[in-house]
Amino acid sequence: MLSDYYQNLSVISVNTEPLRNYYIPYASKEEAKQELEREKTSQFIDLNGTWDFQYYPSVQQLPENFFQEAFTESYDRISVPGVWQTEGFDLPQYINVSYPIPFDPPYVPNDTPCGVYRRQFQIEQTDARFYLNLEGADSNCFVWINRNFVGYDQVSHSTSEFDVTKYLQVGVNEIQILVMKWCDGTYFEDQDKWRMSGLFRPVYLLQRPTMHLTSYQLRTLTDPKKGNGTLMVSFQRFTPIEVSLPISYELFHPDGRLIAKGECYSEQQINLDVEDCLFWTAETPKLYTLLLTCNGEYFKEKVGFRALTIKNRKLLLNGTPIKLYGVNYHDVNQQGTPVMTREQLRADLLLMKKLNVNTVRTAHYPKSPDFYELADEIGLYVINEADLECHGVVNLYDTEANYQLIANDPTFEKPIMDRVIRSILPYQNRSSIIMWSMGNESGYGVNFEKAQALARKLDDSRLIHNERSIEPVIDQVNDFSNLDVISQMYPPLEDVHRHCQRSDTEKPFFMCEYSHAMGNGPGDLKTYFDLIQQYDSFLGGCVWEWTDHAINRGTLETPSYLYGGDFGEKYHDGNFCVDGLLTPDRQLTVGALEYRNIHSPIQLIAVDEELQEVTLSNITAFTAGSAFNLSLEWYIDGKKTVYEVMNPFILEPGKSCSLPITVPTTIHGAHTVAVSLSVYKNDELYGQQQLFLKKEKMRLPRTAHHNDAPQISVKGTELIIKGESFIYIYQLAKAAFTSVKINQKELLERPTQFSIWRAPTDNDRNLVNKWKAAGYAEMSLEIRKKDWKFVDDHLLIETSYRGVIPGLQPIFTMHIQLKINGAGVINQKVSVEKNPIFPDFPRFGMDWPLNDTFSKVSYCGYGPYESYPDKHYAAMFGIYEMEIEEFDQPYIKPQEYGNRWQCDWVSIKNHQGSTMTVYGNSNFSALPYSQAQLTEKSHHYELIKENRTWFNLSYKQNGIGSHSCGPYLEDRFRFMEDTFDWNIVITFKGENR
Repeated sequence: MLSDYYQNLSVISVNTEPLRNYYIPYASKEEAKQELEREKTSQFIDLNGTWDFQYYPSVQQLPENFFQEAFTESYDRISVPGVWQTEGFDLPQYINVSYPIPFDPPYVPNDTPCGVYRRQFQIEQTDARFYLNLEGADSNCFVWINRNFVGYDQVSHSTSEFDVTKYLQVGVNEIQILVMKWCDGTYFEDQDKWRMSGLFRPVYLLQRPTMHLTSYQLRTLTDPKKGNGTLMVSFQRFTPIEVSLPISYELFHPDGRLIAKGECYSEQQINLDVEDCLFWTAETPKLYTLLLTCNGEYFKEKVGFRALTIKNRKLLLNGTPIKLYGVNYHDVNQQGTPVMTREQLRADLLLMKKLNVNTVRTAHYPKSPDFYELADEIGLYVINEADLECHGVVNLYDTEANYQLIANDPTFEKPIMDRVIRSILPYQNRSSIIMWSMGNESGYGVNFEKAQALARKLDDSRLIHNERSIEPVIDQVNDFSNLDVISQMYPPLEDVHRHCQRSDTEKPFFMCEYSHAMGNGPGDLKTYFDLIQQYDSFLGGCVWEWTDHAINRGTLETPSYLYGGDFGEKYHDGNFCVDGLLTPDRQLTVGALEYRNIHSPIQLIAVDEELQEVTLSNITAFTAGSAFNLSLEWYIDGKKTVYEVMNPFILEPGKSCSLPITVPTTIHGAHTVAVSLSVYKNDELYGQQQLFLKKEKMRLPRTAHHNDAPQISVKGTELIIKGESFIYIYQLAKAAFTSVKINQKELLERPTQFSIWRAPTDNDRNLVNKWKAAGYAEMSLEIRKKDWKFVDDHLLIETSYRGVIPGLQPIFTMHIQLKINGAGVINQKVSVEKNPIFPDFPRFGMDWPLNDTFSKVSYCGYGPYESYPDKHYAAMFGIYEMEIEEFDQPYIKPQEYGNRWQCDWVSIKNHQGSTMTVYGNSNFSALPYSQAQLTEKSHHYELIKENRTWFNLSYKQNGIGSHSCGPYLEDRFRFMEDTFDWNIVITFKGENR
């Protein structure tokens, strides 16, 4: 009968080895000096690959003595590492807050699914010690070898190590591992992610001498003034425990030189002083190599000399203040599973560096050991988070729904302490880790106060973080003494100012999560970045999050991404998992490019036309400006006119300087003058920023006098307007052009329409119900006044309308004045007065459904990427020419996309040369999908290209923000105007002949 370890809070592990620091021992010095993959080392026995597998929908169906059964062909096959939900067993579930099981700790459902993994392996000798390592089993593991019970463990994102020596035999051995979908640990693993099960990280054996070094700790000190460092090595445990063994050591410089060597005994501590020490930082990840030798085993550690202190609410690394520009990083690969190879991790971390990310929060659990080695090597600060989230308690019924339910109940003290210890001891020697995080969204209370005190005892060289300390227990004395930062997720701006201006604390302010990057977003990166620069006490933050979580049921070439609810699960949180700066296949979204440009290492601060100089700021902490190549471009009325290389230059880290520039004489008389700075490193673009010297409202082109006014005929409420080369049909009742023919060729596929709707973005999710209640999507126009007459060489049409919806009062009144001359030039003036009781408009504009031959756009405005009032830092103001296909942003859940902000003019052209040009400050997009289809469809792969090009002109768009999880959109980016005027000029040109 299966033991009930899995639903017993007092039993977390059985027969596991005590926690130790991670390492892979080597059999020789030569092997240790090589940069071998661990699978190729002598003492590593790889158990990854294809295993036999038997899935049981309920643990109750598990045969009583299943581990005694002989191998049969009835078993299925499964990959390790892997998860069974994507291999045809069970279904994945995406859920964010609520628990996936009834809240009845420590119990889990009687019908909890489970899987039995089986395989055989060879052992050539038994005069050694053998340790089985499972680096990740979700949610737990029972282990048998040769049909003998070995042990049990839980905590999904933690290595389980078992001494299996006595169970092995020379020759063929058999291992069986039972993994359950849920256990009592599930109450502590309620992270916002896909819930998947199995052996999702590597499985292997280590073959070691019978007496060996088991655990050791590295600590470093730095003296920035003298440039010296100290390495301290203490030996914490040996096997057998009472043994005393001689140890030799060698320390190598990053350039490979041997700089120290010696011997000691296991009860002694090594202290090595290094003069002219190269300190480790994320910008300068210099690593020394420590080689330890003990009883025939060799241990190689990469050591970064660095020390952390807090002074005057600033975090100092080796005496220098640093800021944290970070991301939250879940384990999720291109197919949507948590299986991450070393190569995939390396690719992600290198891409982070290219986007100016310098910090990773391991949301919300420790990573595999590969991650930390790579972070040390590549250079990233790491906030290592315990595998601990109890978010579901907030959704319990009635008064029991509170964050402190688990955090403040002594019943749960042991598992909380255990999870915190597991997040520290294995990773204590990694230089990249600067902060221990107690978990995420688990409340605050005495259990965490004890865990924080324990964390301080285990390691006092790093910071301690707990984001829920922002909401302590009411009517109870709370202990924050072991916390080093004030942390808040998604803080409103007023909270940022309040925390940063505090004088009653030494702790810096940190945003563990901000700028929710869901769908078309985020739109508030620049606001938070500016505040991080403004306040010394503002340490920084980590954007939520690195990449979208979606399961690809298509191919890598033509993906079909699925999210919560797509597998028939009743309880889910929809597409809330699709919230990354990157798509699942690691394509950069515009949000990622926004992040890169806003966090450019060299910032463009000011341009002085009179002094002919530019002011730059170096926001790095340790990298001189000379490491970068700069170029300056001038844009005169959108046209790039001057390109200037600005190298060499001197700009120390954290400083500003002014450099001379050449100001082109052509800026005089221009209405728009912009300067763009591009920052390169090793030919890679690390940032692009733009400032305006002048940004005047564009003067509309003066309509040339035409000898003949257009002809007009009336048919009901339709005006048929004719000129030499055009025929327009204008429907007065709906303020719509129903036909536009140029040289007898129809350009429209259906009537134009005024609209205040946009397909809701994910960051509109908390506004969309207000918009729907106001009827914005169904708004139609009712005419109240109409008049037309000829004035000189043009037709003047004046009409008034109400924007209405059945059952509601009018949303707005609108007056339109159209002037159309004999050449077909349209001067359109629109004046709107909104009923102030209605919510902000999503947008206000006029949609032109042109026929699908229109495929190319040129414009003067922000580009080449989509842009909005608060999300335009990936784009630069200039003149661009693009194909319609280039507008596509394949957001997994369809929504508003592709807008180009603040355009002076835009021209759209078809294959035959017919052209429509619009002058006057406007937004536009050119899409193969209507706003209606983008609103109605749930997945990008469901979209059907229409037989028209939707040329959407807008007076204004609401900003983007990050309100899907963050604060309300800032007022300055809202469409708050109750009255406004919109003036544009529209011209048409016929086919090339």
